[in-house]
Amino acid sequence: MVLAVAACGRRPLIYEYQPVATQEWNATDTLRFHTPPAPRAGRYAVSVGLRASDMVAWRDVWLVLESRTRQNRHRDTLHIILASDRARWHTRGNVLHETEQSAAVLNLDSAQEAQLLVYHIMAHQALKGLTEVGVKAMALDH
Repeated sequence: MVLAVAACGRRPLIYEYQPVATQEWNATDTLRFHTPPAPRAGRYAVSVGLRASDMVAWRDVWLVLESRTRQNRHRDTLHIILASDRARWHTRGNVLHETEQSAAVLNLDSAQEAQLLVYHIMAHQALKGLTEVGVKAMALDH
């Protein structure tokens, strides 16, 4: 029973991926995520995940994560490494790669909801090869 209670406390507030339209993410395309009401007041660690095919042409991407509540708006800039110079992707075909990076801390009151917006700020208007973008928020306070 103790394990069941502990496991329930570690469920994310939100863990959702959204597809990028036709595998091309345009600079004007903002992905919007909505958290459910927070079960209790506290701090939530937010991370952003990317799923990409081996057709992606960049080793890193720059994103913005905006968090919005009724009281606050906050913007974080993220630099996400997709492949290092030494560990290039050597696979070909229909292979997906996933990476996740810590992004921000969200302070929520009990029953408060938040909107999370993600968009890229790359010089190229359209990013090809990125297939999905996701967010996850986990409670930091127990």
